[in-house]
Amino acid sequence: MDESLLQPKNAVTLTSPSVAQAEFWQSFHMFASPFDESGFKYWYVYIFGSYILFFIPYILQATGVAQLFTKRELAFYNENPWLNIIIGIAVVLIVLTFNLWRSSIRKTFEKLGTKQHICLKDEHGELDKEYRAFLDEYQADLLSSRRYVAIAVLMGVCLLLFWVLLSPYASFSTRLSFLLLFVAPGALVLGYFVGVSFWIMIVSGNRLRALNLKFTLNIEPSHPDNCGGLRFLGNFCFGMALPILAGVTFFALYGIGGAIAPALIHDQQTVRIGAGLGLIALDVPLAIFSFFFPLWYIHREMVMRKEAYEDTFGDYFSQLEKKLWAALTQNHLEEAKILKEKIEMAEVLDPGKGYPSWPFDRRILVIYLLPQLLPLLSLLLPLFIH
Repeated sequence: MDESLLQPKNAVTLTSPSVAQAEFWQSFHMFASPFDESGFKYWYVYIFGSYILFFIPYILQATGVAQLFTKRELAFYNENPWLNIIIGIAVVLIVLTFNLWRSSIRKTFEKLGTKQHICLKDEHGELDKEYRAFLDEYQADLLSSRRYVAIAVLMGVCLLLFWVLLSPYASFSTRLSFLLLFVAPGALVLGYFVGVSFWIMIVSGNRLRALNLKFTLNIEPSHPDNCGGLRFLGNFCFGMALPILAGVTFFALYGIGGAIAPALIHDQQTVRIGAGLGLIALDVPLAIFSFFFPLWYIHREMVMRKEAYEDTFGDYFSQLEKKLWAALTQNHLEEAKILKEKIEMAEVLDPGKGYPSWPFDRRILVIYLLPQLLPLLSLLLPLFIH
């Protein structure tokens, strides 16, 4: 059976980079400002500076230079050494995985538009023109002023997280002054750049989700990647999930550690609340909008194409069987032998023998989903331990 039967009529595919696309990538800007980009290019400067500012009260108190706060108010440093260390490790991992993923954005969208992976739904349109418009919309969304909403929300969440962590150690006024002087700058910087990355990931995921509005994915059932030739899209989505996994693992493991060994967090309920808040406010929404949605829409497209393939194969196979039956009943043995050979060859293309419906290897999905069980475990453990 000719697989071209499954391709839309008059389908046109991109076979080489167009001038319009080359011009787009030459002027492409992922970040809205040099400051936004600096946070991921010189991330170590921001992290180190925030830590220095955060530890100034402890250093001054320990060295006897100044007594800014009481010992109880500074007990946060002594009682939470692992938290202070793990937060830094988690932030570094999130930044590194985000930088690794963002380096694949151009390559992925170029491959999507130049390697015969898409065709227009409107056969009268111009593919190069429509795909360039698709990329222009992506650029406009990245630079949209709506990003400030995400940034403001994430800055507020980071401040709230640190407020929750500090609440057991001081009165309201002391806690507020400590937060404003030494914690707020680092928390705001962290929230700002988390918001920037949050926005870029959501916009990128939404672009893939919007792909099926104007374009149809070309699925190659026999492609050696076992993903219809779309494994690069699955890898792109999983790369986008790595920063999310780093955050999920941090919050979940700290919650689990606090349940198993309360001494780790000095049996502070506020730390568990902070870990849960981080999961709910940061990781869950990001995983939904930037990872699951685009993969689900690609999956739906692949399922639709699989169903079309099954219908085409079923009709073709049924016609062969009817012709074979007619040849046998009329004792046309030579014709029957030819039809039998055609049926045997057609069985090789049976859609039940591995037509892909997801753009990734199932083992990769298992690797991604296993860490997602950690937040559930962190919530359930306290119920059984106490």
